[in-house]
Amino acid sequence: MKFLFIVVVAILFSPFTVLSQSHPAKHSPYKKFPEIYQHRDSLIRFITPDKNYTYWEYDDGGMDTTKDGTIIYSSGIKPAGVTFKDPQGSMLMGCLPAFCYKYIAYVHNGKVGYISSDKGLRDFMGPIDNLEKAVLLAEIMENLFPDEDKRGGSYLATAKGYDLILTNYILCPITKEAFRVTIDTKGIVKKVKLRAYSKSTDCAEI
Repeated sequence: MKFLFIVVVAILFSPFTVLSQSHPAKHSPYKKFPEIYQHRDSLIRFITPDKNYTYWEYDDGGMDTTKDGTIIYSSGIKPAGVTFKDPQGSMLMGCLPAFCYKYIAYVHNGKVGYISSDKGLRDFMGPIDNLEKAVLLAEIMENLFPDEDKRGGSYLATAKGYDLILTNYILCPITKEAFRVTIDTKGIVKKVKLRAYSKSTDCAEI
């Protein structure tokens, strides 16, 4: 029996076992995000809203608020005679050094409404019940994004939701920091900083 115990211990601590543990990435259950997840506008179509909207559209805003924005995606049938005006706002702002934003225009119970802030978008998304919503939530709430590099762009479906490995981009010096974000249907449960996996001495030009 003593000999058998020694053999078992030797197997458990063999070089093969140590080697497999020293290369966790090779056996990681996390999957790399498909390229579509790097394009936020493509994820909007996967939103199942919090209400039964007759019609809604996701628009690229402009400076002229007397006109409609440019429709990127729409869902439902727009009632005849309904018109929208660009509400301007702060939803998904970007395009430095210029100024751009997105908004959602909708028809619900015969009334026209708008969503023009990140908080409004969060409410519009309803329960976080798919991967696309989970990624959008991390973007609008924590400013974290899926990178093309798996070290900062991967995910794992769990029993309660998703674990996401996402990236915080620092412009000067150009740095990519990985974060793990745990999400359930109600929202973000936990955020943990992992490490910087890419760093340059240069600064991004804006």
